[in-house]
Amino acid sequence: MSSRFTLMTVTALMGLGGAAWGEDKLDALEAEIEQIKVRQDVETDYIRLLFDLETDWQATRVWVASGRGGAKGALTTFIERWQAKKIPNRHEAEATRLRAQIEALEAAWRANRGAIESGNEDALRGFLAAWANAEVPNVYAQEAQLLASQAAWRRERAARDAQLEARDAQLKMRDAQFDAQLRLLEVGAAPLWITLPGGSFQMGSNTGDSNEKPVHEVQLKGFMMSKTEVTVKQYQVCVSAGVCSQPHWDDKTCFIWTGANWSQDRLPDSFRGEQDPVVCVDWNQAQAFATWVGARLPTEAEWEYAARSGGKDQAHPWGDAQATCRYAVMHDGGNGCGQNQTWSVCSKPQGNTEQGLCDMSGNAWEWVADYYGSYDSTPRDGTEHLLGSFRVFRGGGWNRGASFLRAAYRAGIDPSNRYNALGFRLARSLP
Repeated sequence: MSSRFTLMTVTALMGLGGAAWGEDKLDALEAEIEQIKVRQDVETDYIRLLFDLETDWQATRVWVASGRGGAKGALTTFIERWQAKKIPNRHEAEATRLRAQIEALEAAWRANRGAIESGNEDALRGFLAAWANAEVPNVYAQEAQLLASQAAWRRERAARDAQLEARDAQLKMRDAQFDAQLRLLEVGAAPLWITLPGGSFQMGSNTGDSNEKPVHEVQLKGFMMSKTEVTVKQYQVCVSAGVCSQPHWDDKTCFIWTGANWSQDRLPDSFRGEQDPVVCVDWNQAQAFATWVGARLPTEAEWEYAARSGGKDQAHPWGDAQATCRYAVMHDGGNGCGQNQTWSVCSKPQGNTEQGLCDMSGNAWEWVADYYGSYDSTPRDGTEHLLGSFRVFRGGGWNRGASFLRAAYRAGIDPSNRYNALGFRLARSLP
């Protein structure tokens, strides 16, 4: 039904008559009614759009708060959809802020994921704490905790595997050490051990060389030391077992004392007697033998403590008497007390320490565990000095005079060197 017919009907009912109004009035009234209807339709559509906007925002907000994936895409869609409708969006600023937070969260996750996966607990705690109170849920929290748990499990498994490997290695080493002791016992060459109780002593000398200063107090735990220097017979058992390498007797890399200087040459057979101290071995060869028999090289402090008969204030193992061939195999009336070589171990019992250690002065110099360094920086608890490049050797040899046989005398050389006046002895820690 047209608006004009409606108007004519209304005027007739009111007794006005169409003619009284005139066509122009009817047209104007009809136009006004149409404008009102248009405004009403627009307002209705706008209200509907506002309702749709609120509904859309609530749905988007619920999506974001749920922590489900795709929240950033949902916010972007919401923003772009209502920008296209060209009406004021009172939620656009909040949606933009939430999207920026999600992007920051994604960036933080990318930055921390690797560290968290590798087991960095500080990275995990920092990542979770930084996003604990954010407006957007941390959708990566569960994954982060899972990765951290996996890393912890891997660490625990690696630790267990390492423990098993270490235990297996210990068992293998123990078996090897039992085998070594059995082999040495079978040929009557097992080391004899002397126990030295722990104590303190003054290490060094104020009257010796500069590297013997400063005199300093050292406190040691008790330990054991082999009565003799390691002999040729003992070392050859290790070679026969396939553990130790041959001494450098025949490869002409051992420094041989000619009486005037050192020259690399073959070791004379006279140095190879079964009870002679094994010489022409480098530091690593000495260490390998010690490990094989379940022992170690003595520390420098242990060596001097033993050479002073338990840390006494005396110059030599036997006391303060001048070193001579009565006490030691040395240069006295000729090298090696006139024999120009090493002697069988324990050939000079009057030079023994009070505890019974043989050849702590003379016969063969002895490798010890320590790196060579100033006493200003060496340990005060009897442990080995771990910094340096040279290794310490002690004790004096068959080709050196009395000043070299003092208990405080010390020197250091490259651990790969080998000499026909340099051997070693063993030590063990007490249980």
